[in-house]
Amino acid sequence: MSKIINIAIDGPSGAGKSTIARAVAKQAGYIYIDTGALYRAIGLYSLRGQVDAQDQEAVGKMLSDIRVELAFREGEQRVLLNGEDVSGLIRTPEVSMAASAVSALPAVRAFLLDLQRDIASKNSCIMDGRDIATVVLPNADVKIFLTASPEERARRRFAELEARGEQVTFEEVLADQKQRDYNDSHRAAAPLKQAEDAVLVDTTGKDFEESVALVASVIRGRLEQAAPAEPAPRPEKKERAPHTKVKYNFKKFTTHAFYIIAMPFTWLTCKLLYRITYIGRQNVPKKGKLIIAANHISGWDPVFVGSAMVRVIHAMAKEELFRNWFVKAVVTGLNAFPVSRGSGDRRAFEYALGLLEREKVLGIFPEGTRSKDYRPGKAKSGIALIAAATGADIVPVAIWSGGKPVRAFRTHVVVEFGKVIRNEELGLTDGKKASELRSATRKIMGRIEEMWEKIDENYAR
Repeated sequence: MSKIINIAIDGPSGAGKSTIARAVAKQAGYIYIDTGALYRAIGLYSLRGQVDAQDQEAVGKMLSDIRVELAFREGEQRVLLNGEDVSGLIRTPEVSMAASAVSALPAVRAFLLDLQRDIASKNSCIMDGRDIATVVLPNADVKIFLTASPEERARRRFAELEARGEQVTFEEVLADQKQRDYNDSHRAAAPLKQAEDAVLVDTTGKDFEESVALVASVIRGRLEQAAPAEPAPRPEKKERAPHTKVKYNFKKFTTHAFYIIAMPFTWLTCKLLYRITYIGRQNVPKKGKLIIAANHISGWDPVFVGSAMVRVIHAMAKEELFRNWFVKAVVTGLNAFPVSRGSGDRRAFEYALGLLEREKVLGIFPEGTRSKDYRPGKAKSGIALIAAATGADIVPVAIWSGGKPVRAFRTHVVVEFGKVIRNEELGLTDGKKASELRSATRKIMGRIEEMWEKIDENYAR
């Protein structure tokens, strides 16, 4: 899917933003969005209802009765006001002045902001207005501030109105132009100003074709500058062999004798090396399929949790640990099995399901990696997927170190086992709905975070 490109064009009234932006958008194959038309539609509604466009309270109440939409027919933007196409009714001087007044009101700008951003998020577009680059699309790919002298803009506007047969004088148009410039640049809400990273384009003395070519050239130049350079070829010494998964017997579910012997010693080691406190060990059910879910603050976490368990626990561990033969022997002996993080490791997933179907205990660190601030963080939804597939209950575990690195002989560590979260509490059906998985994951991590906060309140100094 090609990248969505957003072009923001700001500038004073009469600078030619609409006509130039429409032509450039047509050349580039983008959607053109005239945001000024949205404000004009609200200005028109206020005139029809005889609502003072400068009365913030009155206009605010009026907004609840308004539905403004943009429709695109054969590439042309049409403005719908409560279902009525008002595209041809919003270009009079009276509507222009009303639009300038209502656009100064924060309630009106907030009312239209989401609509504008939603359109831009879904379409490559050129959007013009007064605050597009500064407020509406501050991260636009290209920003342009299009302007011309007041007299030049008044002449263009006068010719446009005269061509429509409207009876106005040049002096009246120029006076309106200057008044609107003042209103737009002095309003409290999103005043007209050039964004710091916008390109200033002055079309004074240029005809329409010259102005279009100039704006199109600026856009092309900025997009070419932003385009990523061709990546340099990797030096030969940095090239790596294709990744191969570690060898592991995923068909074997037996409990190693090494685990039974080693765990009492690991518990004693934890007690000797750290000021460790265990809480709530009685909350772990003595039988049945079970997932132990803990936050992750150090490499010692599997040992902290496993050594406190009455039941044998099988833990997921990052695949890198199994690449060293000695470390592999130790962690395998402690019933850990490898998982390739971030790759949707089907082998590890199916092995985890098999363990739970045999009513074993599975240990998971839902965050996937250690927290940098030593407190619970954002989790991945893999734990909810496994719970949905197996119907296993979950025991949340909070590991606390006072927000400090876990260091031997110096750190007070608290490991608390919380009350069981029954599978039915997670609101999971078949495990295929992403929203359900995210909700269940948040619930699990929310419980862990609550426990962590209480520990912090009780033990922090």
